[in-house]
Amino acid sequence: MPNRSGKFYRKNEARIMKKLGLKPTKGSGCGWVEKEDGQSENVICQLKSTDHKSISFKLQDFETLEYNANVAHKIPLFALQFIESDDVFILMRPSDLKDLAAHCDGEAFERPKTFAEIFKNIQDVMPNQLPDGMIRTAASARDAYNKEYEKQFEKERKSAL
Repeated sequence: MPNRSGKFYRKNEARIMKKLGLKPTKGSGCGWVEKEDGQSENVICQLKSTDHKSISFKLQDFETLEYNANVAHKIPLFALQFIESDDVFILMRPSDLKDLAAHCDGEAFERPKTFAEIFKNIQDVMPNQLPDGMIRTAASARDAYNKEYEKQFEKERKSAL
């Protein structure tokens, strides 16, 4: 298998997104404005590619895509690519297929609009976990951290005397 550079994967990602009729996002969606690998007016897509004959897929990757799609009110698509044969497969929930068909026919479709609707599915799947990017804080945790931080510098100051 060839040793591929990040530049190759970025070009490949842009090529596949254009092939799917989507606009590649800058920095592969690492910023806070545009997420995932490609978007159009109504669709958001994540691409996972490999040189191997098999690919691993994690539900959490799809749930992150689905969360970003719900926030942006877009249809989530997960693209899997086998680079050697250049085969691309699309993965999506059957319930989103109806929205995609409506989009292809030029009809309007409804995506969840409230955060309660967006988090409903995530909380069903992961009841005790928050999605990536959400931080649960407590005053007691903050105070404990500040005390530990102060102790660290307190010891350093004592040893310097």
